[in-house]
Amino acid sequence: MGLGLGLVAGAGALAQTTTPTQPPAGTLSEAASTGSWTLQSAVDYALQNNLVVRQSVLTSDLNSATLRQSKAALLPTANLTGTQAWNYGTNINPLTNIFQDQTTRTNNFSGSTQVTLFAGFQLRNTIKRNTLEYEAGLNDVEKARNDLALNVASAFLQTVLAAELVRTNQVRVNSTQQQVNRTKVLLKAGSVAESNLLDLQAQLATDQFNVVTAQNQLDIARLQLAQLMNLDAAGTRALTITTPSLPDPDEQSLTDVQPDETYQVAQAALPEIKAADLRVRSALRNVEVARGAYYPRLTFGANIFTG
Repeated sequence: MGLGLGLVAGAGALAQTTTPTQPPAGTLSEAASTGSWTLQSAVDYALQNNLVVRQSVLTSDLNSATLRQSKAALLPTANLTGTQAWNYGTNINPLTNIFQDQTTRTNNFSGSTQVTLFAGFQLRNTIKRNTLEYEAGLNDVEKARNDLALNVASAFLQTVLAAELVRTNQVRVNSTQQQVNRTKVLLKAGSVAESNLLDLQAQLATDQFNVVTAQNQLDIARLQLAQLMNLDAAGTRALTITTPSLPDPDEQSLTDVQPDETYQVAQAALPEIKAADLRVRSALRNVEVARGAYYPRLTFGANIFTG
């Protein structure tokens, strides 16, 4: 429990800093270390390269662009145009409106501008709504980082457990093999019955089967960890981990935890709670935007042109 909480706090701290520049998706694992991974290095690498986290960052960037666009809607619009035309033969002079039989070149330049003076506060409420959506997106990024940190820690510890099971079953196979060898000697000497040897051989086959099962579990755990870290095929094959030194759990510390206090801390700290509250406020602002359509719109525009 202490390990999981520490990783959540670390991921939350990372989410509050500036997002680092991300490499292209096709080159994520080219720089992956071929050495042994520690728990912290695995979490840090996953936070930088996991596609789910990168997708949440891109969604947050999209919300930021939408917010900037809504702020730009307060500015006046401006358009400039220019045309040039040649008329041959009989034509109407565009300035005197008289028929003439000569070649005429005309140039026209025009400019226009328009600004919204009042629109039922829709523009202001849209900015406030998009600001809330942007803040909610930032909390989504933090939540994705926290979830990834916990998933990587779980997969890492599952890999450690599977590796320990492989070693334990291999020791058991070696012990059973020694008993089989000893029983064969005793059987030749007539000290034991043949059924004893058959029982030990059956036990040896079961222990060997357990080794294969444990190895499969280890391979699956390593694959899950590699997927969370977004390693390529070469990085997955070279994936090795360093077994952390974990203290024995303190049962007394768990009894000191108060459920109500834990709930209050989680409610104030978890980013998914903050994101949900922000989206509720955003929905209320969206109602205000729709209500603004009842009001009349007042705009100011100006045009200028030459011929």
